[in-house]
Amino acid sequence: MTDIVIEVCVDSLESATAAVEGGAHRLEICGNLPLFGGTTPSLGLVRLVQKYLPSIPLMVMIRPRVGDFVFSAEEFETMLEDISAFRTLGVHGVVIGALLPDGSVDCEGCGRLTAAASPMQVTFHRAFDLTADPSQALKDIAGIPGVTRILTSGHATPRVYEPESLEQLVKLVVSAYTSTLSTSQQNKGSHNIADATLRIVPGSGISPQTIGRVFSAVGELVDEYHMSGGSWIDRSTHANGGGEFQMGPRGHERAVWKTDANQVRGVLRALVDMRRDLNA
Repeated sequence: MTDIVIEVCVDSLESATAAVEGGAHRLEICGNLPLFGGTTPSLGLVRLVQKYLPSIPLMVMIRPRVGDFVFSAEEFETMLEDISAFRTLGVHGVVIGALLPDGSVDCEGCGRLTAAASPMQVTFHRAFDLTADPSQALKDIAGIPGVTRILTSGHATPRVYEPESLEQLVKLVVSAYTSTLSTSQQNKGSHNIADATLRIVPGSGISPQTIGRVFSAVGELVDEYHMSGGSWIDRSTHANGGGEFQMGPRGHERAVWKTDANQVRGVLRALVDMRRDLNA
């Protein structure tokens, strides 16, 4: 079996450092992570993560705003400019996703983004979980040159990693795994994850408490996992002038989102132990 990869999504240098301390193998850099899944980060943040954590591979979110994933021509132009800027920085890859109004994958738009990103790696993010037909969406994404991963909770919103979503996750993993093997590999009965060119990466809600259920469902066909491992840190004791107004999610106006190294460490340790037991 291939080595486990833990990717942690972060939106600050402090969280990036904590994620690596906890054992993260790769980072996804976002802006505004707790706000509906994050947006494109600043160049400054990405440069600082590269400066202080030079050995860690970076995937960068390309999303110009919160809200839905149906983008205008101007928003596509913005994303293309952002991809160009991050490619110049030498990041490992980008994280993209775009849909059409009917809930299908915007193959033409995503194709433009992946072409601009080449030769970087490309992950299709959890816009996948909002598609109308996950089986068709998987086929569509598999046909977009350059996409190497799909990040998904098993097309489950919001009941993440309940029995029905785990069943769907299994179907997606098996479908992606078998559909991207070459004919010769299929004839040989390949069971090597590394042979698949499109990986399903379980993400959203991955924690020490949920990882056991996810691994039990797909552990033999998945080698990458995505998590944030974060929580809101109360800053209400900081001087605030006594004003009351909302800037961000209600109830968190005086809090910041930070990754907890112990959450990352807990998931990694659990995966290592379960892999060992599986191979015993």
